[in-house]
This record gives sequence, structure tokens and C-alpha cells, in this order.
Amino acid sequence: MISKLSLISKPSLFRFGQCVLALTTLLGSSHWAVRAIASNPSPDTAPLTISQAAPVCIDPTWTEGNETIVTYTDIQGGHDRPARAVAFSPDGQYLVSAGADRTLNVWNIRNVQNEPDTVLLTRSFAVDSDDREIVSLAFSPDGELLASGSLNGTVRLWDWQTGELLQTLSGHLDAAASLAFTPDGQILASGSFDDTIRFWNVTTGMQEQVIEVGQDVTRIAFTPDGANLTVTGVRGDRALSIWDWQEAEEPVQTVRYARSVQTLALSPDGQFLALSPDSQSPGGPAPTEPQEVYNSIRLLGTEDLSEVGDPLLAHGDYITDLAFSPCGQLLTSVSLDSTIRIWDLEQQTLTRTIQNGNSAILTLAYRSDGRAIAVGRRDGSVSILVARD
Repeated sequence: MISKLSLISKPSLFRFGQCVLALTTLLGSSHWAVRAIASNPSPDTAPLTISQAAPVCIDPTWTEGNETIVTYTDIQGGHDRPARAVAFSPDGQYLVSAGADRTLNVWNIRNVQNEPDTVLLTRSFAVDSDDREIVSLAFSPDGELLASGSLNGTVRLWDWQTGELLQTLSGHLDAAASLAFTPDGQILASGSFDDTIRFWNVTTGMQEQVIEVGQDVTRIAFTPDGANLTVTGVRGDRALSIWDWQEAEEPVQTVRYARSVQTLALSPDGQFLALSPDSQSPGGPAPTEPQEVYNSIRLLGTEDLSEVGDPLLAHGDYITDLAFSPCGQLLTSVSLDSTIRIWDLEQQTLTRTIQNGNSAILTLAYRSDGRAIAVGRRDGSVSILVARD
């Protein structure tokens, strides 16, 4: 019998220095284990005691040779121009990819783990030519709706299972770069290069609210309770900010950076953020204010936006996308250097580098069980990585 113990349900762990942080995460896997946690606290840290065995959501190891990789190109009916967005359906049975060819492709992946050759393009539908390119995707939490954002700022709501266009949401004056549904699925937020975030009622298609954020918006993400929205951008303020979007007068918290923040990921429990505030391409223009470190990943606590641990370094070119695993123990990053890198957040180490092809990777997504990752590339190909352990 274990006594004097605190129960933390479904925790994942970050260990930075002498401190162990237990994070309550969203369920994303059916793989469980029992873990006891002990820590030698620093003089300034209260003891952390977890005395009751608790189920722990376990991510796959992603060890070399322990995954299946399936890649689809235009030869299999995929994209013939850059694949700029990928998204798994909430039930994990389908993958949607979209890109510069203005098409949305729906892939049936329900048997991808056991029969990788059975992944099928089940449906393909296109937006208007005026949309130019599709740059963002998001599924509603119940999986009924798919939202797409285009380079001209148009946002569309689809019945993705039939290809029927349900709503066209107009208002943005520039690219709708990022989309996010509230946890209850009633509101869709769209962040744009026109310096605004617009909030849409998905039932009526009406705009409920607009926030002017002072920068071209690159990424948005709702906190798990739906109360706050995290925002990053380029040009203008070049800031990471957290907004109480229903009040929306001023951000609750803001951190400004010298360079643009291209990408953002929010941990499943909403307690941590990952971003890259110093991306630099080797062949790009020389920075006006040179830095010692480029293409780093920074982890921040959402409570005060202070950095946690050291920067994660490995990529040699722009980091284009970041995603926490559904269990919250891993962070995956992709880059123009054509690599997928998987980071162990508890140990704060790079555990795996995967390079399947030489084309720059533009986007990634995790399946809800954490056992599959999808990426889209500049050459239009889409790859699905499935863990076998």
C-alpha cells in the first residue's frame, strides 16, 4: 500500500535540471504504464511526491527501424505542388492534405499500420482559383467539419466526407495562415497576415468578433479550456501573445522577439508552448542583428511565458512546424532542411532524426493516438510515419 501520495491523472513528465514537472495531458493513446516519480528538490523547490500509482500515457519510442513510412506523390493522385497543410481526422481513420494546387485530398489510412499499401485517395476536391493556394486546415473536435484557409484570405467550411462546401467565410484581406476550433466546436478562429484574428460561428457562418493583433499572424492555438488563444506572428510586433479572446482588448501576456516567430505548438495540457523565434536560412539574407544561435526551439511556460530549460538545437534551416505528441512527452519539429526531429522533453534531448527524401518539409500533424505522424513537403509529397512498437 502506498501512502502519503498525491494522484496526478494521466501525467507526462518534463524534467529540467533538478525540477520534475508533472503535466496532466489529454488522452491520446491506449498504451499505458505505471510510473512512480521521485525528485531531489533544490533548496528553492518544494518536494514533489507522487505516492499513488497512476496511469501514464506512453508515446512510442520511434527508435530507428521501428516505423513504417508511406509516401504519396502526384503519381498516386496526390499533390503536384507544395503540400502546405495536413490534418488527421479526430478518429484517426483519415488524413487530409492540401496545398498550392488548391486541392484537398482525403486519404483513407485506417489500415496503414498493418497494410501500408492499402492507403487510398478516397476523395479530392478543390477551392476556387481566386483562392490561389490552401495554406491551413483544421478539423472540428467532433470530426464533422473541416476548415480550410487560403492564400487570399478566404476561409471555407466543408463536409469533408462528401466534399460539399457548407460555408464561405469572407473578411480577411490576406492569407488565412492558421485555423483553430474552440474545444466545443462552436467557434472557428482564423489568423491572417492582415494582422487580424476573426471568430466565426460555424452554424451561421457569421463573424462573431475580430481582434487586431499588430502583426501578421502565423499560428494560433486555443488553450484546452477554450478561454485563451495563443498567437505568434511575423513583421509588426513579432510577438508571442496570449489573449482572453472573448474580452480581446489587450493580450493577457506578451513576449516580443527580434525576429519573426514562424511556428507555435501548445502542449496538450496547455501548460507549455514551443516556438522557434530565430529561424534563419543558410542561403537567406544576412540578419541585420547577428545572433549566436539560429533555428532553435524554445519551451515556455504559459503561466508567465518564461523559458524552461535550454534551447533545443539541431536544425540547419527554417523550422516550419512543431507539434507536441498527444501524450505530451515528445515534441516533433520539421524544417526546410528536410528532416523530421523527435525530442524527448523529459530528458531535453534529440532522440531521433528522420530524413525520407530531400524535399523541404512544410507542415506536420500527429494522429490522436500519437502513433502516426504526417508531413507535407515542398515537392507536393505527403508521408505518413507509423510506429510499430
